[in-house]
Amino acid sequence: DNLMTDKDDNIRKLDRKLRQRPSIDETMARGILLDRTDTKLSHGLQAARKQLHKRKASINIDKMLTKRPNAKQLEEKGILLPNQGIEKKKHKRKASQDLEAGLKRRMSLSQMQGLG
Repeated sequence: DNLMTDKDDNIRKLDRKLRQRPSIDETMARGILLDRTDTKLSHGLQAARKQLHKRKASINIDKMLTKRPNAKQLEEKGILLPNQGIEKKKHKRKASQDLEAGLKRRMSLSQMQGLG
């Protein structure tokens, strides 16, 4: 009797999970599935379709990259600060030098123990 109730509970849980599962069309729209899994397409055709999808995506990326603004254009639009990379390196170098100078001025462990 206990075994039957466990089995019924498992069936109900599985049924509930299956109802929550997104449809094939929804998973394809979200880019999770590239092909319908409920059709009987040959593996060769599915592989060719996948290659075509990759090729189209690659072409689209190439097009977008050619339209991408360069650093000078971004500076003109106020998106990128002029010489931002150089200033950042200078700032890091200065911070590193300040840290090293501070460590040199710091008392050693034996000096701090001598103070009590």
